[in-house]
Amino acid sequence: MLQPDQAKLANRSFGGYHTPSQEEPGLTELFRLVAAFVRRQYLIILFVGLLATGAGLLYLHFATPTYKASAKIVTDSKKGQFFQNQSVLAAASMDSAEIESQIQILKSESIASSVINDLHLTESPEFSGSGPKPRSKTELMRDVVAIFDSKLDAKRVGVSYVIEIGFQSQSPQRAAQIANAIADRYILEQQEAQIRTNQLVGNWLQTRLTGLREQVSDADRAVIEFASKHNIVSSGGRLIDDQQLSQLNTQLVGARSRTSEALARLFRIQAVNLKGRLNEPTDATVSDALRDPIITSLRQKQLEIANRLTDWTTRYGPNHDAVARLRTQQREIQQSIHKELERLAESYKSDYAIARTHEEEIQKGLANAVGKLHLTNTEEVKFRELKSAAQSYHNLYDSFLKQYTTMVQQRSFPIPESRVISRASPPLSKSSPKGRLILTISMLGGLCLGIGFGILRELMDRVFRTRDQVETLLLTPCAAMIPLLNNKASQKLLTNRKPTSAQHGPKSIIRGSGAYWTLVDSPESRFAEAIRSVKLAMDAATDDHVARQNKIIGFTSSIPNEGKSTIAAAVAQLSAQVGEKVLVVDCDLRNPSLSRAFTKNSAPGLVEAIAGRRSIDDVIWREPTTNFAFLPAGNNYQLSHTSEILASDLTKKLFDNLRQRYDYVIVDLPPLAPIVDTRATIRFVDTYFIVIEWGETKIEVVKHALNGAPTIYENLSGVILNKTNMKSLRRYELDRKEYYYNKYYRRYGYTQ
Repeated sequence: MLQPDQAKLANRSFGGYHTPSQEEPGLTELFRLVAAFVRRQYLIILFVGLLATGAGLLYLHFATPTYKASAKIVTDSKKGQFFQNQSVLAAASMDSAEIESQIQILKSESIASSVINDLHLTESPEFSGSGPKPRSKTELMRDVVAIFDSKLDAKRVGVSYVIEIGFQSQSPQRAAQIANAIADRYILEQQEAQIRTNQLVGNWLQTRLTGLREQVSDADRAVIEFASKHNIVSSGGRLIDDQQLSQLNTQLVGARSRTSEALARLFRIQAVNLKGRLNEPTDATVSDALRDPIITSLRQKQLEIANRLTDWTTRYGPNHDAVARLRTQQREIQQSIHKELERLAESYKSDYAIARTHEEEIQKGLANAVGKLHLTNTEEVKFRELKSAAQSYHNLYDSFLKQYTTMVQQRSFPIPESRVISRASPPLSKSSPKGRLILTISMLGGLCLGIGFGILRELMDRVFRTRDQVETLLLTPCAAMIPLLNNKASQKLLTNRKPTSAQHGPKSIIRGSGAYWTLVDSPESRFAEAIRSVKLAMDAATDDHVARQNKIIGFTSSIPNEGKSTIAAAVAQLSAQVGEKVLVVDCDLRNPSLSRAFTKNSAPGLVEAIAGRRSIDDVIWREPTTNFAFLPAGNNYQLSHTSEILASDLTKKLFDNLRQRYDYVIVDLPPLAPIVDTRATIRFVDTYFIVIEWGETKIEVVKHALNGAPTIYENLSGVILNKTNMKSLRRYELDRKEYYYNKYYRRYGYTQ
């Protein structure tokens, strides 16, 4: 069998308790575990929750109410529309960092000090306090500023340029007054800062303008001197040489055009004249010839003769004298036209020659101008540089002069970057303390703290409380859970006990009061039913030892006062009631509690029988009602080596004899942890039951005790949880809560 510390502990449940299931808990199981935790720890949770709620109520009762008023301002780095385009200090839209900077300015000590002085807040008990300690003005102002800063709140509204200024005070009117004063002071300081900045910039611009004016004069003077020295003349912003060169180019283009036109007219009229000399018709002509009055008159006559010639030829025939005269006149007019055209051709030739000559003269003048321009190119470049520098100084001076003019205007009419868009008004309700919020926080905080204390108690509650816990941790069946017998129940059983008519002999156990006789006095109690479970487990355990004719069962515990002696006596009484021959042996030689309870005075017993000073029959006592036998420990000789006595061959021989005489030999053994006597009984005890006090004995103690006695653990048949508080058990075993309800016992006549 595995040792307790080698057991695989699976499925640890809430608060340190275990279930035998090897599956992960689902939602239902988790809910049941949480419900079990609440049932176990609801008192501490409720107590801590009520305590925290009470603390919250006390805080609300004694806390001084405060009121918060808020004013809103909008901040933008853009100037007013009047000077927006001319401002020297104009900037782009503000970003988040700039707005945060403005918020820090609102919270600055300078604004706080100004508002404090304006409103005389150093005289207000809310800010200066009422302490008797004398303070200087500096210390007083520093303390008031610190309190003022703690009550001030400035934040950005969303992603806008709006800043909300909030201030808390014990008076709603004072809160609104201070919030508005902060906003007004902030805007006033912006205006004052802008005036100072404009003044500094204006002074700098004025100084700069004086220097620029001198530089402009020097640059203009340099241009004039250089032009005079190098004979450079300009007109309309351009040099004379450049103007002449441009004009010559224009004239050359015009001359070439006129020469080409004259040449074209000459060629045309020469072609017309050539046709006339070849006696060809001269219908084609040029525009100038058509405009000539002589040619026009001749052409008119030629047309009239041609018309008349056609008419007369038709009327008189082609050979008529009149028709012949008309042909002669027609030829004469044609010759006159050719002569006039030749005269025009000579005129065109003269015009062409003149145009050609004029073109050549202009071309020569252009060549001379180009040659002269190459000679003066270096001086002109220098001249242009000086003139460009002078123009730059003029532009810069004009720009600074314009800015200076704008700055002077702004100095007389400053425009702030911020303005109030919503002034603070006295609040109607207090801002703190917030009753609902404080109560909610205190209740939730108390609940969480109570749950924390409950979890801490669960973690520290390292004791046995359930069957599943025993079977999981010790890998041993839980034989029974013996209910706790309180004093009231024991007194009730003693009062209701029926008198017995059994005869008492010299070695008869005299019944008294107490838990030892609970099974006999109340056979229908929970205690009796639990002892029956132990008896069944004992019978099942002894069936595994068929090689032994009679059975010896040991009852032990980890530490003293866990009730092992009471359970051993009760099991013996139950076995005797059903007709079995039962002997109870008190082997707790150092603390024979059963011997003291049953025999009253010190009487010879086990020690004397082992030593051979008394026979078995001389030292055995009997209980006349149930007829179970009892072998006391013996006279108290203050024995030191009790483990040697129990491990001796004489002890084994004695118990072999008892095995033959009784159906069950129930041995009340010492606890495992303090002494080693129980380990010495392994030679004659067939099986063991260990008694654990419910809710008291630590798990580590039981494990340590069983680890120190591996042979006992190997022969362990069951664990008995004694002194079980059945009412409290419901909170630990929800699955079996109906089993412990009184109404189910009462149906079968059971009592408490």
